Amino acid sequence: MALPSKQGRAYSAGLGVLCLDAPGDVRLTRIDALASNQAITIRGFAVRANPAIAGKMQIALEPGSLRAAGFNPASPQTVDGTCAPGAVRGSGQEDPGREAVELGVELVRTGQGSGRIDGFRLTYQSKDKSEELRIPMTVILCSDSDRTTEECNHR
Repeated sequence: MALPSKQGRAYSAGLGVLCLDAPGDVRLTRIDALASNQAITIRGFAVRANPAIAGKMQIALEPGSLRAAGFNPASPQTVDGTCAPGAVRGSGQEDPGREAVELGVELVRTGQGSGRIDGFRLTYQSKDKSEELRIPMTVILCSDSDRTTEECNHR
């Protein structure tokens, strides 16, 4: 995903929906870039009820804070809904179920040039242990002057 951006302004990106493969709950504790060009900063993350259940659009990449996009970053970030039968990773099932939540991340381009993140690492607490989920998604916040990044030249 790529979007023209202004340095220092907040942008929100949707990283997909989350649900559990068994009853229980997990607490999301941290999100980091797997790889970054250091011109982009992760300001925060949050989950919300999956808007697709109500026939509304999930967030893609858009200007504005998570709060403006309908997320509540101040609330505890937990996932406690189980996936629909057959909707586990690699199953090919498109509908994760009514209990899935959408994960959003707030980003800021801090450098003069375009900011790029290649993948995210979501850390969560499950019972008494910390685990990680890797999210293979690229997000680029393009600068007005960027003429070399292919994704930024199609604006």
